[in-house]
Amino acid sequence: MTHRRKLTLAAAVALSQVFASAAAFAEDWLPDDCRPQVQEQIQKLGIGDHVIKVLYYPKYAGGHQGDNILGMNAWVEMDNCRGDVVIELNQGCELTEAYGHGDCGRFVPVTYND
Repeated sequence: MTHRRKLTLAAAVALSQVFASAAAFAEDWLPDDCRPQVQEQIQKLGIGDHVIKVLYYPKYAGGHQGDNILGMNAWVEMDNCRGDVVIELNQGCELTEAYGHGDCGRFVPVTYND
């Protein structure tokens, strides 16, 4: 087996471990459980007509996978700005913070929290 092939195999194994960790997280707490609350915040921000997609990511204590899960970040991609709006939720699906990246920051008040 060539060195390049060994590296490719090692990368594939590492990637499968990442997906396995994500699957274990999903079993503990599903982001779908918070979709109604994310949609509610999207409507409150007045951006509902421009949403392309929403991606959910776990929010870890200490910022590292494997640490305790504090909640979920919903990254909202829109068709009328460059960047994203981020809606942070705790494990009870309650809003903790919302902010924008790039040009999308104009849709979120500076001190927005429900």
